[in-house]
Amino acid sequence: MCTATPEIPATFVMDPSARIPSELDAIGSPGQTQWQAEEGHKPIEKATNDNRIAELISLLSTTLANIDVEYDFELARIRVTAKPEIRAMIVDTVRQRHIARREPYVCQITELRKRMGQR
Repeated sequence: MCTATPEIPATFVMDPSARIPSELDAIGSPGQTQWQAEEGHKPIEKATNDNRIAELISLLSTTLANIDVEYDFELARIRVTAKPEIRAMIVDTVRQRHIARREPYVCQITELRKRMGQR
C-alpha cells in the first residue's frame, strides 16, 4: 500500500545505539565503572524514544481523524447538492482523493510502529 518511503522528522528518531549524556559521564558513581554507567542509560533512551514515537503516532492519527471528518462532510454535502445522474462519479472521485490523502499518514504510522516493535 505504501508507495513511498515515509519521511520521519529526525527530531523524533533516535539512533538506538546513542545514549543520553548524564552527570555520570563526568563524575561517575562510587564503585561504578564508566561502562556500567553507560549501560544504565539504555532503558531510559528506549523509553524516551518510544515516547517520542508514540507522540508522533498520536499526531498522525489525529490528522487522519481530521481527514476522515472532512471526507464525511464532503460526502454528506455531495448527497444533498449533486445531481443524481453525476453523484456516483463525484463520490468515486472524492473517495479516490480521500484514499490518496490518507496514504502517507498511514505509511508513516506503520513505519513508526515497526520501529517501536524492533526494540
